[in-house]
Amino acid sequence: MAAAKKRKRVRGRAANTITHLSPDERRAKGRALRDQVSRASQAGWKPPRGRADPIEILKASNEGRLLNLVPIRFGRMSESPFAFYRGSAAVMAADLARTPTSGIRVQACGDGHLMNFGGFTTPERNVIFDINDLDETLPAPFEWDLKRLAASVVIAAQHLSLPDADAARAAAAAAREYREQIANYASMRVLDVWYDRIDMARFEKFYADEGLLQEARKRWQLRAEEGRRKSVPEYLFPKLVSVQGRRPQIKDEPPLIFHPTAEQAPGMETGFADAIAGYRESRPEHTRTLFDRFQFVDLAMKVVGVGSVGTMCGIALFWPQTMTR
Repeated sequence: MAAAKKRKRVRGRAANTITHLSPDERRAKGRALRDQVSRASQAGWKPPRGRADPIEILKASNEGRLLNLVPIRFGRMSESPFAFYRGSAAVMAADLARTPTSGIRVQACGDGHLMNFGGFTTPERNVIFDINDLDETLPAPFEWDLKRLAASVVIAAQHLSLPDADAARAAAAAAREYREQIANYASMRVLDVWYDRIDMARFEKFYADEGLLQEARKRWQLRAEEGRRKSVPEYLFPKLVSVQGRRPQIKDEPPLIFHPTAEQAPGMETGFADAIAGYRESRPEHTRTLFDRFQFVDLAMKVVGVGSVGTMCGIALFWPQTMTR
């Protein structure tokens, strides 16, 4: 009996053991993968036989969308090649699915193009630079995000009528920065990677290191300040909310902002009580305490971006119990 308990404890301990490779071991595994899938094999692309019709893929991606908003989606996509690229992630995913990969899978953004990066404020009201759109995130080969980003840089450069040489240099610079940053993370301590962020100080150092003009630095600072201003309630409230008597309500601006029907959002009848309760329970105690000071009062559908047009995107208004904005 004692021996059986001991074996059970050993098996349990072994089951909970996670093996972590050292940076050198990870680097060696990466080099070995190159023998199987070379970097040269990633270059170039030709439509394969039996390639699905891109228009049919786009039509299929409308499934589940609000049909009255689909014309807005296609209208926005038709404005330029770059706008079409933004709205056709499904087409590129279908093409990338038939390209070589190393086998390294990550939780990919799923739509890592140039316009899905930007500055936004953290809960602590600090402005940082990062991916700011994750509604298409999925487990996928790491190459997919990188290829979508590099291609978007080229298409954006063409949209701005920049020389092809500049477009190539910009795409190569984006890939190089990715490679170098991953190499840095591989040698950093776990906690340092976990807390790493790209903030104003990092940008200012970049401008100084690259010897960029004072005007470029000033332009970034102005955009960062604009991001801070647009993230505060004093800026958002009058644009989005009206107050009838003492009851606030999100302003309708059809077809871009509108209140859903009971069929589109049946939870309106109950104030989305189950969803809000589930969200509340998912929060750590210190943010739950803050959340409890607000109550749900309104919800509206909102048209956002290009590829997301027609999906069930909403904005909710939570009103503080003190009845201040």
